[in-house]
Amino acid sequence: MTLIAERPPEAADRAVHGHWEGDLAIGKDDKSTICNVLSRKIGYLILGHLTPGFNHVDAVHDGLIRKMVELGDLLRGTSTWDQGVEIHPRREAIIAGALAIYLCDPHPLWQQPTNENTNGLLRQYFPKGNDLSAYPQEDLDQVAWEMHDRPRQRLNYLKPNEMVEPILLC
Repeated sequence: MTLIAERPPEAADRAVHGHWEGDLAIGKDDKSTICNVLSRKIGYLILGHLTPGFNHVDAVHDGLIRKMVELGDLLRGTSTWDQGVEIHPRREAIIAGALAIYLCDPHPLWQQPTNENTNGLLRQYFPKGNDLSAYPQEDLDQVAWEMHDRPRQRLNYLKPNEMVEPILLC
């Protein structure tokens, strides 16, 4: 395990692009899951619908992290997760040689503040206790688009869409 204390300092202070936080939202009876990764610098969000019955490790790798690898070098650096089953075993530590994974200490939610805030916003769309498998990937993409279109105070009221576009066009 590579713990958050070993993460590069620029990931902690949101100074540069390419540093992410990841988490899972588990649905009713632990039978459905939505995975999300969020840019620490600009709040750009990627949501992945994990197929019910899939192993979480394989589903995160095959569904969501593959999308991140496609983003391009400027937006790939590190990803910070809690110590859940989705990032175990160690083979997940570096995805396709492009994304270093760091794990939070057990239990402190403050080590993923961007993600914890976003999880609260996502629960407006996906309330606790619901069967999350009812939301197809198209719905998740729509929710992500709506989240990208929200002005953020920490971005001087710019939207994540406005921040990410010049980076993707490089």
